Amino acid sequence: MRLIQDKITLPLLLSLFLVSSMSFAASEDTLLRDLQGGEQRLSDYLGKGKWVVFNIWGPKCPPCLEEVGELVSFHDEHRDKDAVVVSLALDFPSFTYAKVDEVAAFVDDYFVNFTVLLGDSKLAQRVTGELLMGTPTSYLYDPQGKLAAVRVGTVTQEMVENFMRTYEK
Repeated sequence: MRLIQDKITLPLLLSLFLVSSMSFAASEDTLLRDLQGGEQRLSDYLGKGKWVVFNIWGPKCPPCLEEVGELVSFHDEHRDKDAVVVSLALDFPSFTYAKVDEVAAFVDDYFVNFTVLLGDSKLAQRVTGELLMGTPTSYLYDPQGKLAAVRVGTVTQEMVENFMRTYEK
């Protein structure tokens, strides 16, 4: 029974996460501001021995509202072990620079406990090297800092955990 389940699960996982084959010049060193006005880079998190879920979202994006609890739960369970969530908030639906007060209210309302950076679609493209196709979008980097998968649309904790297990095999 397990073998059959694995044969069904692997294609499903691969259809949910697309490995990025076409990429523009990514710059994980692009300087981004956090909610407190500090400066951070995605590269501060990559290649440090943990998986990194880099999630691009907007506080008024309906699918982002559905997804945030899953990301908070994932981060809670993994941050001290093998993975972290880092996010880039932008204004929705304009994809312009995030409004700090809206993002801060969202973070408080939904008990977001992972790093939240502020930006717009242009910053997202500079960081990831790809045009932003919609929100939410998640980039999954392996513990060595290599981009392993990209997902446009919501993710669940289970999806990310299953992908991590499958990728490591």
